[in-house]
Amino acid sequence: MHLIERDRLRSPELLVEEIWQLKNMGIHNIHMYADLFTVNRQQVVELCELMIAERINIKWTCNSRVDYVDEEMLQLMGKAGNWLISWGIESGNEQILLRSALGIYNAADDGDVNVVTEETKPYADLRKKVLSHHKEIGMEDAFRYSAEDDEYYETAEYEMSSPHMAMIDEFSEISFWDTLATKLAQRDLAAQEAIGTAEPLPPEERVTKLWEIEERYQEELSENGLANIRIDTKPGLH
Repeated sequence: MHLIERDRLRSPELLVEEIWQLKNMGIHNIHMYADLFTVNRQQVVELCELMIAERINIKWTCNSRVDYVDEEMLQLMGKAGNWLISWGIESGNEQILLRSALGIYNAADDGDVNVVTEETKPYADLRKKVLSHHKEIGMEDAFRYSAEDDEYYETAEYEMSSPHMAMIDEFSEISFWDTLATKLAQRDLAAQEAIGTAEPLPPEERVTKLWEIEERYQEELSENGLANIRIDTKPGLH
């Protein structure tokens, strides 16, 4: 079973201190090693502001998701020395993204993933132009053209035989266990907060506590699967 390692948030001051150590060793280009560097906006903003204030003058790269950045943050990151961000594009197929619970959608509220907005029209036009040559590149059985919709669709045979499907199935297996551990941890923490008399935890402490509970569930699920999980349908907190 694949379990995602949870990184503890480190203070911007400590990070800058370590970056200075690298700088003094003659290193001028670094990678901020985190799967999702921009997940905590406050941490990133404070780190960039410190780097700018201390004039550390070092170039750096990072990984992110398109829905975890904004224009103000990106400008600040650029001023702090960031010159490259890696974004993972899982698939150009909206149906596959929807099935695998990945991606950012411009779909209408009714769930139609083929809705084209003004923002996405240039990409939709490009996709259509490329797929119009599908027969010429040996993919005659992979796509069909709908004159009614003026659109190209993947055939069922192609979709089921596509390597994407194996990756989606693997992702679904991983996602199930990770999501289960997360949901159970969120439930337990909510129950503790509901019956507690202390003041609510600060956001960062709450995240840390949530991760601690989640890690215990991950260990249990990794060792025993669902063997020790009991489904209780009675109302109330247990």
